[in-house]
Amino acid sequence: MTTIATFGRQQDADIARSRIEAAGISVFMPDEAVGGFLGYESPMVAGVRLQVADADAPRATEILKDSQPHDATNEQP
Repeated sequence: MTTIATFGRQQDADIARSRIEAAGISVFMPDEAVGGFLGYESPMVAGVRLQVADADAPRATEILKDSQPHDATNEQP
């Protein structure tokens, strides 16, 4: 799995996940449950990571670039 972006808010991560899944790419968000428990505005949470299979990372990253998410940190070099 490759982390393609990290979001400060669950809502932004959900929007990005929907865009990527609409292109037929499976998405995993390992921090989703933690944020729901603690709240995504908590300083204890570093963000919501959006991950895809390594082979899908270039295409998923391109989808995010095209959609210009407001609160994402691109993890790709």
